[in-house]
This record gives sequence, C-alpha cells and structure tokens, in this order.
Amino acid sequence: MTETVLELPVAGAARSGWAARLLRSPSGRIGAVITALLLVGAFAALVHVLPYDPVSQHPLDRLLGPSSKYRLGTDQFGRDIFSRCVEGVKASLQVALVSVAIAGTIGTVAGVAAGFFGGWVDAIVMRVSDVLFAFPAILLALAIVSALGSGWFNTAIAIAIVYVPIFARVARGPVLALQDADFIRAGRVLGFSSPRLLFRHIVPNVASPVIVQVTLSLSWAILTESGLSFLGLGTQPPEASLGLMVSDARALAATAWWTLAGPAVFITLAVVGLNLLGDGLRDALDPTRRND
Repeated sequence: MTETVLELPVAGAARSGWAARLLRSPSGRIGAVITALLLVGAFAALVHVLPYDPVSQHPLDRLLGPSSKYRLGTDQFGRDIFSRCVEGVKASLQVALVSVAIAGTIGTVAGVAAGFFGGWVDAIVMRVSDVLFAFPAILLALAIVSALGSGWFNTAIAIAIVYVPIFARVARGPVLALQDADFIRAGRVLGFSSPRLLFRHIVPNVASPVIVQVTLSLSWAILTESGLSFLGLGTQPPEASLGLMVSDARALAATAWWTLAGPAVFITLAVVGLNLLGDGLRDALDPTRRND
C-alpha cells in the first residue's frame, strides 16, 4: 500500500524570476540604476577613490561655480562639493543600513511572534507600537537623539526605534492572515510542530512585504538622517553629511546656488531611487500583480 504524503506549500518556491520582473518594471529599472550608482559612489568614498579629499580646504578656490575642475563647484572653504556629496551619501547609507537592520530584525521578530502566538504577546507588541506611533516620527527621533547625544551611531539608534513598530505591523499582518489558511490548518491536523509551521510555512510568506518595507525604510531613514544632520544632531563637522551641507548652504543660496543644489539633488536621488526600487520590488514579489 502506497503512503500518501501531504506537502504543504512553501512561499517563495514559485518566485523564481523576480529579478527579471523587477527589471521589466519601469520604476524597478530606474530605481535599480539609481541605487546602483549610489552604492558605487558610497564604495568609492569608502576606499577613498574621490576627485578630492572631502574635508581638505582650498581657500584660493572658495565658492567657485561648477567647472571641469570642480564638477559641482566648491563651498565657502574651497572644498569640492561633488566629493563631499559622495561622502555624504556614504554617511547617509551607513546610518540607514544600520538603523533599518536593527529595526527590521527587532520589528519582524516582534510582529511574527505577536501574530503567531497572539494573546498577551500580541497585546504587548501592539500597545508598545501604538505608543511609538503616537509621536510624529521626526519629533520622536529628534527627542531620542537629543537624549543619546549627536553622532551617526546614536542617529541610527534613534531612527531604528522609530521604525521598529512599522516592521512589527508589516510582519504581523501576513501572519494573522495565514493563521486560518487551509495549508496551515492541514499542518496542524497532521501534527506539525509550531516551530515547523512558523519557520517553514509562515515566515517565508512574511519575507516579501518585509523586503519591500526594508527598501522603503532605507529612503525614509536617509531623509530622517539628513533632517537630523540639518539640525546639527547627526553627523558632525568636518565630516560630510548631505543634511549638514544643506544647512551650511542656506546663507549662500542667493549668491552660490550650487552649494545648495548639489546636496539637495543627491538627497532627492537617494530617496526617489530607493522608493522606485521598493515599488518595483513590490510588483515583482506580489503574485497578484504578475502578468505572466
């Protein structure tokens, strides 16, 4: 007599080719290109392959407009704005990656646990999330970094705390939706253990929305870091920061527009590029949006 084995579906098994679907999407292509360029620039800054030292001052070349020598001109200290912008992208990505990694890990674990176990675990996670959601994100980050002190790592911690409840809710929703799914019920009837159901059949279903949320949160984190640096609570001078460069350029905008235009364009590119990449990933990973 042949024994029949019921194999439950594993999310992600049918998601091969997501990269091709991402590149077929106009927003995905544009976002991937912009993000790749930003990563190349950040790597160049990391290995110190830039046209000029971002912190070196050249008083004789102060406030020069864009030219073949200085692509985006120089600031009031004669520093190359292009090199400082690229260095600023590296600093912003550093803060964004650390903060989103912390928030994504803690928030996803908390959200999955809340949705799967329910009861008091769900109540605690959701009430803490509600408390954090009650404050405007930038004000909460400002209060936390003011308490911790300025610096890029404290900025990353502040942003991470703000974004933890977002990941918790993003992870909790799919888990709650799967609790009554037929294949989860079948697994319980067959006697599958909770860890097996959780890690083999539920967690993979959470991966897609979390990945999309990571991409979108990176853009928000860059914007938040720029805002905190603009207020003097993020990356400290003489290190380059896009938000700090915008702050320094306010008084020069009327006479030296390029000092403000450079960092503003880089901030815009970073935020728009990552948002477009997130939109493309959402379309590529969502089975209901596929055309094939």
